[in-house]
Amino acid sequence: MDELQLRNYLVERISTISNINVIDEIYAHACETSQEIGFKYWQCAPISPIIPNIRKHGIGNLPINFLKKYIEEGIKVVDPFILIFQKANRPVIANTLDYNKISPSQSMTDFSKNEGIVDFVAFSIHGANNYCGVVTWCSQEAIEISETALKHLNLYSILLHNSFEDILLDEFRYHEKEVKISLRAREVMEWVAQGKSNHEIGMILGLSENTVKFHIKKTCSELGVNSRIQAALKCLYY
Repeated sequence: MDELQLRNYLVERISTISNINVIDEIYAHACETSQEIGFKYWQCAPISPIIPNIRKHGIGNLPINFLKKYIEEGIKVVDPFILIFQKANRPVIANTLDYNKISPSQSMTDFSKNEGIVDFVAFSIHGANNYCGVVTWCSQEAIEISETALKHLNLYSILLHNSFEDILLDEFRYHEKEVKISLRAREVMEWVAQGKSNHEIGMILGLSENTVKFHIKKTCSELGVNSRIQAALKCLYY
Protein backbone atom coordinates (compact mmCIF):
# COMPACT_ATOMS: atom_id res chain seq x y z
CA MET A 1 0.00 0.00 0.00
CA ASP A 2 1.13 3.56 -0.64
CA GLU A 3 1.93 6.11 2.06
CA LEU A 4 -1.58 7.54 2.36
CA GLN A 5 -3.16 4.08 2.43
CA LEU A 6 -0.71 2.98 5.12
CA ARG A 7 -1.49 5.97 7.33
CA ASN A 8 -5.24 5.55 6.90
CA TYR A 9 -5.01 1.82 7.59
CA LEU A 10 -3.03 2.38 10.79
CA VAL A 11 -5.48 5.06 11.96
CA GLU A 12 -8.30 2.53 11.51
CA ARG A 13 -6.35 -0.18 13.36
CA ILE A 14 -5.56 2.22 16.21
CA SER A 15 -9.24 2.99 16.68
CA THR A 16 -10.36 -0.64 16.62
CA ILE A 17 -7.71 -2.18 18.90
CA SER A 18 -8.73 0.24 21.65
CA ASN A 19 -12.11 -1.49 21.84
CA ILE A 20 -10.81 -5.06 22.19
CA ASN A 21 -10.20 -6.64 25.59
CA VAL A 22 -10.06 -10.37 24.77
CA ILE A 23 -6.52 -11.68 24.47
CA ASP A 24 -6.98 -13.94 21.43
CA GLU A 25 -8.84 -11.18 19.57
CA ILE A 26 -5.98 -8.74 20.27
CA TYR A 27 -3.50 -11.37 19.08
CA ALA A 28 -5.46 -11.91 15.86
CA HIS A 29 -5.75 -8.14 15.36
CA ALA A 30 -1.96 -7.75 15.62
CA CYS A 31 -1.28 -10.68 13.27
CA GLU A 32 -3.63 -9.24 10.65
CA THR A 33 -2.12 -5.76 11.03
CA SER A 34 1.41 -7.15 10.71
CA GLN A 35 0.56 -9.02 7.53
CA GLU A 36 -1.26 -6.09 5.94
CA ILE A 37 1.58 -3.61 6.48
CA GLY A 38 4.29 -5.98 5.26
CA PHE A 39 5.86 -7.47 8.40
CA LYS A 40 6.32 -11.22 8.73
CA TYR A 41 6.67 -11.35 12.51
CA TRP A 42 5.82 -9.22 15.54
CA GLN A 43 6.59 -9.59 19.22
CA CYS A 44 5.51 -7.73 22.34
CA ALA A 45 7.59 -8.32 25.48
CA PRO A 46 8.84 -6.79 28.73
CA ILE A 47 12.63 -6.36 28.81
CA SER A 48 13.18 -4.83 32.26
CA PRO A 49 12.64 -5.65 34.96
CA ILE A 50 11.91 -9.31 34.16
CA ILE A 51 8.77 -10.37 36.03
CA PRO A 52 9.02 -13.97 37.31
CA ASN A 53 6.52 -16.48 35.95
CA ILE A 54 5.01 -14.04 33.45
CA ARG A 55 5.60 -14.07 29.69
CA LYS A 56 8.74 -16.13 29.31
CA HIS A 57 8.75 -15.14 25.66
CA GLY A 58 6.38 -12.20 25.50
CA ILE A 59 3.47 -12.47 23.07
CA GLY A 60 3.69 -12.51 19.29
CA ASN A 61 4.06 -14.82 16.32
CA LEU A 62 7.83 -15.34 16.38
CA PRO A 63 8.61 -19.08 16.03
CA ILE A 64 8.56 -20.90 19.38
CA ASN A 65 11.79 -22.77 18.61
CA PHE A 66 13.68 -19.50 18.15
CA LEU A 67 12.25 -18.03 21.34
CA LYS A 68 13.18 -21.11 23.35
CA LYS A 69 16.75 -20.98 22.07
CA TYR A 70 16.91 -17.26 22.77
CA ILE A 71 15.83 -17.78 26.38
CA GLU A 72 18.05 -20.84 26.90
CA GLU A 73 21.11 -18.90 25.78
CA GLY A 74 20.42 -16.34 28.46
CA ILE A 75 20.37 -13.62 25.86
CA LYS A 76 18.00 -11.46 27.90
CA VAL A 77 21.03 -10.52 29.98
CA VAL A 78 23.56 -9.78 27.24
CA ASP A 79 21.55 -9.10 24.07
CA PRO A 80 22.95 -5.80 22.74
CA PHE A 81 19.59 -4.90 21.20
CA ILE A 82 17.95 -5.05 24.64
CA LEU A 83 20.44 -2.45 25.89
CA ILE A 84 19.58 -0.24 22.91
CA PHE A 85 15.83 -0.62 23.48
CA GLN A 86 16.15 0.24 27.17
CA LYS A 87 17.76 3.59 26.33
CA ALA A 88 15.71 4.41 23.23
CA ASN A 89 13.29 7.31 23.24
CA ARG A 90 12.38 6.94 19.56
CA PRO A 91 11.80 3.99 17.18
CA VAL A 92 14.82 1.77 16.48
CA ILE A 93 15.20 0.59 12.88
CA ALA A 94 17.81 -2.13 12.40
CA ASN A 95 19.21 -0.88 9.09
CA THR A 96 20.12 2.44 10.73
CA LEU A 97 22.32 0.85 13.42
CA ASP A 98 26.12 0.61 13.33
CA TYR A 99 26.75 -3.15 13.36
CA ASN A 100 30.46 -2.59 13.91
CA LYS A 101 29.46 -1.77 17.49
CA ILE A 102 26.87 -4.55 17.87
CA SER A 103 27.35 -8.32 18.07
CA PRO A 104 23.94 -10.01 17.68
CA SER A 105 23.50 -13.37 19.39
CA GLN A 106 23.94 -16.54 17.36
CA SER A 107 20.27 -17.44 17.79
CA MET A 108 19.23 -14.07 16.35
CA THR A 109 21.72 -14.35 13.49
CA ASP A 110 20.51 -17.87 12.63
CA PHE A 111 16.86 -16.82 12.86
CA SER A 112 17.36 -13.84 10.55
CA LYS A 113 19.20 -16.01 8.02
CA ASN A 114 16.70 -18.88 8.11
CA GLU A 115 13.61 -16.68 7.94
CA GLY A 116 14.99 -14.11 5.49
CA ILE A 117 14.59 -11.28 8.00
CA VAL A 118 16.66 -8.32 6.88
CA ASP A 119 15.23 -5.50 8.98
CA PHE A 120 13.09 -4.67 11.99
CA VAL A 121 11.60 -1.67 13.71
CA ALA A 122 11.22 -1.66 17.49
CA PHE A 123 9.26 0.65 19.75
CA SER A 124 10.22 0.95 23.42
CA ILE A 125 7.48 1.54 25.99
CA HIS A 126 8.71 3.05 29.26
CA GLY A 127 6.69 2.99 32.47
CA ALA A 128 6.89 3.36 36.23
CA ASN A 129 9.49 1.59 38.40
CA ASN A 130 12.03 1.43 35.55
CA TYR A 131 9.71 -0.79 33.50
CA CYS A 132 10.53 -1.08 29.81
CA GLY A 133 8.69 -3.11 27.20
CA VAL A 134 9.30 -3.41 23.48
CA VAL A 135 7.13 -4.13 20.45
CA THR A 136 9.16 -5.36 17.48
CA TRP A 137 8.08 -5.74 13.84
CA CYS A 138 10.31 -7.92 11.61
CA SER A 139 10.49 -7.53 7.83
CA GLN A 140 11.92 -9.51 4.94
CA GLU A 141 12.68 -6.24 3.15
CA ALA A 142 14.48 -3.05 4.14
CA ILE A 143 12.02 -0.85 6.01
CA GLU A 144 11.18 2.42 4.30
CA ILE A 145 8.55 4.32 6.23
CA SER A 146 7.80 8.01 6.66
CA GLU A 147 7.98 9.77 10.03
CA THR A 148 4.20 10.22 10.00
CA ALA A 149 3.49 6.52 9.37
CA LEU A 150 6.15 5.64 11.96
CA LYS A 151 4.32 7.73 14.55
CA HIS A 152 1.07 5.90 13.76
CA LEU A 153 2.78 2.49 14.07
CA ASN A 154 4.35 3.67 17.32
CA LEU A 155 0.93 4.56 18.74
CA TYR A 156 -0.52 1.23 17.59
CA SER A 157 2.42 -0.56 19.26
CA ILE A 158 1.83 1.27 22.53
CA LEU A 159 -1.87 0.35 22.51
CA LEU A 160 -1.02 -3.26 21.59
CA HIS A 161 1.51 -3.50 24.43
CA ASN A 162 -0.85 -1.93 26.95
CA SER A 163 -3.71 -4.22 25.92
CA PHE A 164 -1.60 -7.31 26.53
CA GLU A 165 -0.07 -5.87 29.69
CA ASP A 166 -3.43 -5.25 31.34
CA ILE A 167 -4.73 -8.70 30.45
CA LEU A 168 -1.56 -10.58 31.33
CA LEU A 169 -1.09 -8.92 34.70
CA ASP A 170 -4.74 -9.52 35.53
CA GLU A 171 -4.81 -13.16 34.42
CA PHE A 172 -1.32 -14.36 35.28
CA ARG A 173 0.24 -12.37 38.12
CA TYR A 174 -2.73 -12.94 40.40
CA HIS A 175 -3.50 -16.46 39.25
CA GLU A 176 -3.62 -18.38 42.54
CA LYS A 177 -4.61 -21.81 41.32
CA GLU A 178 -1.66 -24.00 40.41
CA VAL A 179 -2.25 -25.46 36.97
CA LYS A 180 -0.18 -28.40 35.81
CA ILE A 181 -0.10 -28.94 32.05
CA SER A 182 1.49 -32.15 30.76
CA LEU A 183 4.58 -32.01 28.56
CA ARG A 184 2.68 -33.51 25.63
CA ALA A 185 -0.15 -30.98 26.01
CA ARG A 186 2.39 -28.15 26.06
CA GLU A 187 3.90 -29.47 22.83
CA VAL A 188 0.46 -29.51 21.24
CA MET A 189 -0.34 -25.98 22.44
CA GLU A 190 2.99 -24.63 21.18
CA TRP A 191 2.02 -25.71 17.67
CA VAL A 192 -1.49 -24.28 18.16
CA ALA A 193 0.16 -20.94 18.99
CA GLN A 194 1.95 -21.14 15.63
CA GLY A 195 -1.34 -21.52 13.78
CA LYS A 196 -1.14 -25.24 12.96
CA SER A 197 -4.34 -27.24 12.44
CA ASN A 198 -5.15 -30.36 14.46
CA HIS A 199 -4.22 -32.52 11.46
CA GLU A 200 -0.87 -30.75 11.02
CA ILE A 201 -0.06 -31.03 14.74
CA GLY A 202 -0.85 -34.74 14.64
CA MET A 203 1.51 -35.24 11.70
CA ILE A 204 4.30 -33.29 13.41
CA LEU A 205 4.00 -35.05 16.79
CA GLY A 206 2.96 -38.49 15.54
CA LEU A 207 -0.47 -38.31 17.17
CA SER A 208 -3.96 -39.02 15.92
CA GLU A 209 -6.17 -36.02 15.27
CA ASN A 210 -8.51 -37.16 18.04
CA THR A 211 -5.60 -37.21 20.52
CA VAL A 212 -4.67 -33.68 19.52
CA LYS A 213 -8.28 -32.59 20.04
CA PHE A 214 -8.27 -34.28 23.45
CA HIS A 215 -5.17 -32.37 24.61
CA ILE A 216 -6.57 -29.04 23.38
CA LYS A 217 -9.98 -29.61 24.99
CA LYS A 218 -8.42 -30.71 28.30
CA THR A 219 -6.01 -27.76 28.34
CA CYS A 220 -8.85 -25.30 27.67
CA SER A 221 -10.77 -26.80 30.57
CA GLU A 222 -7.81 -26.72 32.97
CA LEU A 223 -7.01 -23.10 32.13
CA GLY A 224 -10.63 -21.99 32.22
CA VAL A 225 -10.80 -20.63 28.66
CA ASN A 226 -13.02 -21.30 25.65
CA SER A 227 -10.69 -20.80 22.68
CA ARG A 228 -7.65 -22.76 21.53
CA ILE A 229 -5.63 -19.60 20.88
CA GLN A 230 -6.24 -18.21 24.35
CA ALA A 231 -5.35 -21.61 25.84
CA ALA A 232 -2.15 -21.76 23.79
CA LEU A 233 -1.09 -18.28 24.89
CA LYS A 234 -1.86 -18.97 28.54
CA CYS A 235 -0.17 -22.38 28.42
CA LEU A 236 3.12 -20.83 27.38
CA TYR A 237 3.32 -18.68 30.48
CA TYR A 238 2.48 -21.14 33.26
